[in-house]
Amino acid sequence: MSDSSCHNVEWVIERFKPLLDKIDIDNVSAEPHFEKFFLADNPLYVKMGLEDCLLAVSRRKFKSPIDGFYTFRKKRVGDKDIFITTIFLNNTIYSNDNLELKIRRHRALVHELTHCIAAFLALGRIISENILDTLIRELGERAKINESEHYQAILSQIRTSGVSIAMALSIFPDEHFRLGYEDFDDSYTSLYKNLILDKEKFEKYFTPQMLSDFIRNIKANKIREALNIIEEASISVSFLEAISREFISMRLQEEFLEYYCRKTV
Repeated sequence: MSDSSCHNVEWVIERFKPLLDKIDIDNVSAEPHFEKFFLADNPLYVKMGLEDCLLAVSRRKFKSPIDGFYTFRKKRVGDKDIFITTIFLNNTIYSNDNLELKIRRHRALVHELTHCIAAFLALGRIISENILDTLIRELGERAKINESEHYQAILSQIRTSGVSIAMALSIFPDEHFRLGYEDFDDSYTSLYKNLILDKEKFEKYFTPQMLSDFIRNIKANKIREALNIIEEASISVSFLEAISREFISMRLQEEFLEYYCRKTV
């Protein structure tokens, strides 16, 4: 399979964001229909050793209020094994097209895709059949837990208990996603956040002219006016990219705002 040099968030996003972009999140088919994405269709994934992998996405009626979960299975087709990761999204988050539900759909898809990326990165690194068999078994066990009603109910309680804004935004620690076999030393938490909203996506709405106006106002000590420009861009991002205002605010505080303010000195 692929070479085993360790990779960072930027490397992973460059390869897997195109896969995320292919998924029409607002029009995901309901079971028994699936949107299927064969990784063999992309030469980059073939180079990573993922030509035998398939991502499927569907929605179904859940027995719990969780927004999504993923499954993993190995299927024998002819003389080769196909590794199938499937993301299921809850029918309840498709009951209408209001912004709140669109945000939940987006968040759930990226969360479960981050799990799938961890599986793909681990599969792409494995060489020994003995290690591969161990990984397949562990992935299967994790998927069964992930699919169980009890686990879903616990996650739902955590996300709605108010214990932290991070949990409410589906931001889980690195170990929630990590398998231990992958060639990825960076943080899955950071990967998840960047797949939801990176600087490139924010700057689709925070245009060069807005940045110029922001810098001008900061230099003139017009802080409120500068923040109004950020606010205007944030409103557009939230509405057009289906991202909560809380999440956008968090990304501004932890990364974007410092970057833009550096341009004023």
